[in-house]
Amino acid sequence: MKKPVLKIISIIAAFILGILGMSYYLTAGNTDSTAVMEEATLPLIYMEQDGKDFNLLHGYTRTMDAGTIRDSLTALPADRTAAFRIEYPDAKVQKVYYELRSLDMTRLIEDGEITDLERGSRVLQANLQLKDLMDEGEEYLLVIRLALEKDREAYYYTRVKNLKDHHLDECLAFVEEIHNALFDKNNTVSIAQYLESDGSIDNNSLAHVNIHSKYKQLIWGDMQVEAPDPAKVRMYLTELDSSVASIRLEYETTYENDAGETETYEVRESYRVRYTQQRMYLLNYDRTVDRIFDPALSIFAKNGVDLGILNTEVEYKKNPEENIVAFVQNGQLWCYDVAQNKLSLVFGFREGDDLRGSYDQHAIRILDVDESGSMNFLVYGYMNRGTHEGQTGVSLCTYDALTNTVEERAFLSSDRSFAALEAQLGKMAYVNRDQQFYLYLDGSVLCVDLNTMEETTVATDVAKESGMVSEDGHLAAWHEANTLYEAGSVSVLNLDTGSSHTIRAEDGYYIQALGFMGTDFIYGEARQADVTKDLSGNYVFPMGKIVIENEQGKVVREFDYESKGKYVTGISIKENRISLECVSRQADGTYAEADPEPITNNAAENVVKIALDTKNAGDKKQEYYFSLTDARDSGKVKYLTPKQVVYEGNRTLEIPGGEDERYYVYGFDGICIGACTEARDAVQQAYESMGTVVDARQNAIWRRGGRRTRVDLGSMTNPQQKDGESSLQAALEILLGNYQVYSDVAAGLSQGDTPYEILDSQLSGRVLDLSGCSVSMILYYLSEGYPVLAMQGGGNAELITGYDPQNIIVTDPLTGESSKRGMNDSTQQYVELGNLFLVCLPEMTE
Repeated sequence: MKKPVLKIISIIAAFILGILGMSYYLTAGNTDSTAVMEEATLPLIYMEQDGKDFNLLHGYTRTMDAGTIRDSLTALPADRTAAFRIEYPDAKVQKVYYELRSLDMTRLIEDGEITDLERGSRVLQANLQLKDLMDEGEEYLLVIRLALEKDREAYYYTRVKNLKDHHLDECLAFVEEIHNALFDKNNTVSIAQYLESDGSIDNNSLAHVNIHSKYKQLIWGDMQVEAPDPAKVRMYLTELDSSVASIRLEYETTYENDAGETETYEVRESYRVRYTQQRMYLLNYDRTVDRIFDPALSIFAKNGVDLGILNTEVEYKKNPEENIVAFVQNGQLWCYDVAQNKLSLVFGFREGDDLRGSYDQHAIRILDVDESGSMNFLVYGYMNRGTHEGQTGVSLCTYDALTNTVEERAFLSSDRSFAALEAQLGKMAYVNRDQQFYLYLDGSVLCVDLNTMEETTVATDVAKESGMVSEDGHLAAWHEANTLYEAGSVSVLNLDTGSSHTIRAEDGYYIQALGFMGTDFIYGEARQADVTKDLSGNYVFPMGKIVIENEQGKVVREFDYESKGKYVTGISIKENRISLECVSRQADGTYAEADPEPITNNAAENVVKIALDTKNAGDKKQEYYFSLTDARDSGKVKYLTPKQVVYEGNRTLEIPGGEDERYYVYGFDGICIGACTEARDAVQQAYESMGTVVDARQNAIWRRGGRRTRVDLGSMTNPQQKDGESSLQAALEILLGNYQVYSDVAAGLSQGDTPYEILDSQLSGRVLDLSGCSVSMILYYLSEGYPVLAMQGGGNAELITGYDPQNIIVTDPLTGESSKRGMNDSTQQYVELGNLFLVCLPEMTE
């Protein structure tokens, strides 16, 4: 008996030792190879305006391509002294240098060391007296360089403007008055007179309100929120001219919920105001609110997880079994395991009240989540702290739920701002089992071997808009030859295996990738002769045939709609259902809307166990939450904070620089809201948001507001004019002649060149196709001194050469005679003609 008992005891002891050994390996054994993320060290800079803190600047550890860094504008006083305060709790500042440059960075106006410094306790007060070298009303770029201990450097960027006659003090006082009134439910100061409530915005949510919201929405409805400490409200000046200012406020506010807990909210308020001697005007107002995710709150219910009031779209992904969900909130990545009732803060820069950690110029994209909760994810943009503090780039990370660690697999470093980097990224980002990392970046499909850190280029000249990716990310397709509407072939790549094949259009047809349904790829074909532009300059791509092929490249279904007299112009894919947007051809060759065509998939529908939903939360109105089909454990939630794996060797790759021909759209709040390849799209977006359009070198392309009240560009003569030429030919000759270019326009028109192609091929400057833009939008160019070509079809055109409050001035290209036409009548006339406008700008800095 004794021997069997001893044997059993030995087995049990070995088992326990094995468990202890494994535990040591997963915990103490990893202590030497893991660490918490390093704290932020870079100083902060506050620009000062009449004794007030303005424009909090964050540092970069390398020189940046500052073309799209437009966070703030500093207004210089009459003596051109730029005052600022440097706070350096973690890194001692040894010297301070500056450069004043043109916005495109090509011209150095002046530079030097700043010696007017006053040192305090971890604070440095600086005063920079700039020379009288700036043109009044022009914007410049001020670069502040800090020499730090241990041979480190940090760079800070802000626009500056030398504007003698502005009323920023009055505008700021008005903003503060409205801001305070929004927390006063007793209506001590009435602001109703400044609102434009019209029901155009959802009044059932407090996440986003604006000047069109109801008054009660603006004062937080029935929520009893605490007014923020004025000292903790960060102010940013984003635009300024002689009478108009755009100002953004950022702060946190708190609310005591029904459970007696304190909820904290991130708030961004944006104001556009005008000063006049008689009164102040509120031109626009916008406020967004996001609750900070706090697991200490009572957010876990039996069948749900509350996320709270949210303005930003929730990025989330579930594992295949749908018992684990990863989600991003307030720039932090969380993972909740329903079965184990376990919540992990996978990644986040936020660190207490440190403003360096909560700086929001980065985003997180979840690539995949496996059965254990492990995942791959991207962090891209500005790196607030850690190994790459002060850099911008794309970081690929892997979270291992079993060892509770996060490891950076690769870092693609960039000298572009977050806005520019985000515009460069496409939908494709995938890591396969062989550790091949595929990424679409700035027109190229890249593959990084994570085993060797070797980078290869799979494809180049790929239009971002043509890229399609399957829901699980392992299949991708794109048009070849960087075109959306004139593609002769589509490439399909299996990112798991690396195998690819090409689908070619039939002779006389163009092909278009439409998307994936599961692992099936959908594309369409249109006759080349049928692909045209409508009056507004938008492509019409009528597809008579739709084809579905499986993952192996075999055609499984084909639909001939042309035989039914129908053509497909768009597609909507939702789960296993496809809806095709259709048109029918009319007798005159135009198209009319037709009934949509559905396509169903017989694949079994997934059982949804975790879903993002909204609910009515009483005083807080609409809130987001995750609904859980499987009830979670009612016990206390286990909370984990993974450590970072410390690795040896270099995993950094440089993102190659290249020409950036995008147009960047900034709202009046100074935040980048879009990057467009077409100027007309950017102008329309900026018009709706009272914003500004710039190119990648900060050349001004368009802005709303600030234009002159009346303009008359005078007579337009055409020394090339010949008898019998069309008004379109004459107008093109005049526009070319304005830049001393004289060419054979008639030859170009006769061989089928479009007016845009003729101007673009002959001028060294920039030609903008503004088709689809309204008359109100194109008046900006007249105010800047550029005539606008208005095309009327059939070889007819005219030049718009001026305006006043009631009229536009139109010049006949054939006679040179000008006449006034009512603004409203002209607007309607051009709408009927398709709003076909072109404008020629002088050569800009590239």
